[in-house]
Amino acid sequence: MSQFEKNINADYLRRSGDALQGLKQLSYSLMNLPEAERVLDVGCGVGLDLAPMLARMRGDGVVTGLDLSEKMLAEAARLVMEQGLEERIELVRASAMKLPFASGYFDAVRAERLFQVISPEQCPPRELLGELLRVVRPGGRIVLADTDWASASLDFPDIELERRMMDFFARRCRPSGFAARQFRAWLLDEGLHEVEIHILPQPMFSMENCPLCAWLADEALRQGLVGEREARLWMGHISERSAAGSFYACANMLVVAGTLVR
Repeated sequence: MSQFEKNINADYLRRSGDALQGLKQLSYSLMNLPEAERVLDVGCGVGLDLAPMLARMRGDGVVTGLDLSEKMLAEAARLVMEQGLEERIELVRASAMKLPFASGYFDAVRAERLFQVISPEQCPPRELLGELLRVVRPGGRIVLADTDWASASLDFPDIELERRMMDFFARRCRPSGFAARQFRAWLLDEGLHEVEIHILPQPMFSMENCPLCAWLADEALRQGLVGEREARLWMGHISERSAAGSFYACANMLVVAGTLVR
C-alpha cells in the first residue's frame, strides 16, 4: 500500500464527506435522478452517496455503488443494511477502468474524487472517461466532481515554501491532481451537450481535516522536498494558527456535468 493510499481511509472519507455536503447535493441535482431508473456511483467508497441519490429517484429505481476496495465496500454494505436498502442498492467490486456493465446501461453516472486518485500510468484519464461514458445511455447524464489541486493555497508567511508545498501536493501526493480542471474540455471534446461547470471553493479553518498539514509535511520530508528545519517551521506555524482559530487553507472543487447524445 502506498503512502497516498494509507491517507485515504473510511474515517477520512466520512469526515471529508461531511464537509462536502454542498458539493454532493449539487452533484445529485445534476444527475436528473427523478427521471432515472438505474444510476451508478463509481468509486463509491463507504457508500455515503448511495441512499441520498436513491431518495431523489422515483418508482423502483436502483442505485449501484462500485469500488475496487473490499474494505470500503464492507463499510458501504454495513451502511446499506443499517438503512434497510439492500433491495434497491447494489454494491459491485470492480475496477473503474473496466466496468462490468453493458454499454448504455445507466441513466446517470457519477464519479466524485475518482480521477485524482488514479495515475495516468494505471489508466490514461481520457480512457477512464471513455469507460464511464460507455455505460451511459444516449440522453443520460454524467457528473464528475473533483478537486483542482492547482488551486490549493494555505496562509503561510514564507510564500516560496508554501508554493513549493502546494505544488508538491498537487504533483506528487495526488496521482492526477490537475485532472479536474480538464473535465469541461474533455466532455466538450466527447461531444456531450448541456455541459456545465460549477466551482465551489472549499475553505478550511482547522488543520484537523486538512490534508495540507501534518501528512503533507511528513511526505515532503520523506521524499526530500524539505529538511527537518522547514518541516518543523511548517507544522509549528500551522499548529499555532489552528490553535488560535486563525488557520486558513482553501482549494476549489469542480463539478462538471453533461448529457450524452450518441
